[in-house]
Amino acid sequence: MDTVTHALFGALVSRVVTNNSGRKNGSLSHYIPLMVTSVAAVFPDSDYFLFLIDPLEFLAEWHRSFTHSFVLLPVWTILLSVLTLALFRGLKKHIFAISGFIALGLASHIMLDLLTVYGTRIFYPLSSHSFSFGTTFIIDPYLSLIVIVGLIISFFRAPRSTAVIFMIIFCVYILFQWRLKSEAHMAGVDWFSQSDVADTNIVALPQPFSPFHWRIIHHENGQYSTALIDLIGFSENLKRQEGRIPFIEYVSVYHDINHAKWEEYTLYGNQPDQQSLAREVWRHKGMTHFRNFAVYPILYRIDHDEKLTCVWFSDLRYHMSIMTPSFRYGMCREDDPQWQRYRLKYFTHNNRSLLD
Repeated sequence: MDTVTHALFGALVSRVVTNNSGRKNGSLSHYIPLMVTSVAAVFPDSDYFLFLIDPLEFLAEWHRSFTHSFVLLPVWTILLSVLTLALFRGLKKHIFAISGFIALGLASHIMLDLLTVYGTRIFYPLSSHSFSFGTTFIIDPYLSLIVIVGLIISFFRAPRSTAVIFMIIFCVYILFQWRLKSEAHMAGVDWFSQSDVADTNIVALPQPFSPFHWRIIHHENGQYSTALIDLIGFSENLKRQEGRIPFIEYVSVYHDINHAKWEEYTLYGNQPDQQSLAREVWRHKGMTHFRNFAVYPILYRIDHDEKLTCVWFSDLRYHMSIMTPSFRYGMCREDDPQWQRYRLKYFTHNNRSLLD
């Protein structure tokens, strides 16, 4: 989930446990819990600094692990409490209340991240298994709007009652998304019903712009069929407005399941020369972290120029209509047989960054 939503959600959650007057929490000003919980709700994503050390190991091992763990939550609560008291000595007598709000903020961050498809290691280091509900796109304007409106109203009306009401609305929206995810999955199952395909080989991933937008993926033995669908066909109607509505091209790629445009992807490509080269790179020890990270890995492309041959892979979870895939990693070599790890930088077509 995006950082702003994390901070605002943490603030809204803090309102649930403060009194209705909105002025005092015992002798603690109501602005202190608001700020403490909000800052704590952003803290888990401080692990992004590790991206600068090794992007691949960050994606596969570090991100959403030790800072996103319920097991380690008490450790971070203590450390952040000590830091808060070191910066604001006047809060020493409220140490238990401050620690409670910090723990609440940390927990709110973890719960939001569980909604997205990335996966969160909530039991790290006891378990490295990643959990994901996969109901919500990483930036969901409707979810953020619920949080923003609830927080604003809480400043003018009874904070606790308002926060509770909007938390209920928030939960109803998540349940609604879960229902839509089930419908999208069943739409994919019905589409492949004549192909003797197992239900477990079909997944539905949330997409931007609308909770009705989903990517259907059928996967089996490194072969993928995928399509972008709109559960209510609203995008079909918008196509008539093409040229009059900004960014309409990003929405018009979604179709109802009966008119879906299916695309085929593979892990090793379709040509024999592609397959041998892609298989060599994919199995290389330098790609270990990407193999651990990718859930639906595909061959993104193979580049040949005067100096380098590069083999790139990506993950279908991060293929969207609005931009180039976020995570594209691979290996390149010159005339010698030594492969080196590279990544394609965000939002670029061919801007390589050497990792080794």
